[in-house]
Amino acid sequence: MEKVLSIALLKIIEASSTVILGLILQQALLLGFLGYGIAYLVGQ
Repeated sequence: MEKVLSIALLKIIEASSTVILGLILQQALLLGFLGYGIAYLVGQ
């Protein structure tokens, strides 16, 4: 729900869809890399 509110706020301040998509992709990549790193360390 918090994510939806954040996106709504960005839309209210007229952020473009490209900017919003870029932010979402950055967060997804960061979480993916963190997950990979943790899994790699635990798997050793």
